Amino acid sequence: MEVCACTLSHSLKSNMIVLSQFCIEKITEVRTVQMNISNELIILLSIYRPPCGNFGEFAVQLDLILKYLYIIYKPKLKFIICGDFNINFLIDSNSAQQLTLFLQSYSLFHINDFPTRTTKVSSSAIDNIFTDYSRINSLKVFSLINELSDHEAQYLCVNNIFDRKTVNFRLVTG
Repeated sequence: MEVCACTLSHSLKSNMIVLSQFCIEKITEVRTVQMNISNELIILLSIYRPPCGNFGEFAVQLDLILKYLYIIYKPKLKFIICGDFNINFLIDSNSAQQLTLFLQSYSLFHINDFPTRTTKVSSSAIDNIFTDYSRINSLKVFSLINELSDHEAQYLCVNNIFDRKTVNFRLVTG
């Protein structure tokens, strides 16, 4: 998964947050970056859930990660969670419902409703981005065909993140 932030009119300060204690083989992998933009804190989590992993164990780990970050950074932070969840959000499945409801308890909502993985016989939305609508004023997400993988890249554009017209934050995953 590639992550980039660009086109900022303000200086971007970022730090890696080491969460290796929450990475469990065949359950979850996570990489996290803390970004400070105009004295606002944004936590970007990039998550991978292997398709063979136990969904319940993944949900427990994700809950531990979010609680840990809330304890350290307090509730004034903004989350953007992106990744390959290996749960098809185009189908009303038990796992999709559970993850959606679980993340809604943190005021996080998935924002794309288009296929992110397409094969000759199927399309699915197993990659997704979750964010807090109440804290981020304007956002758009697009699919980008990258032809490097069977997963399409997702392009997230967050405009006016702090009610200023001069800030434009972009995230590309894939």
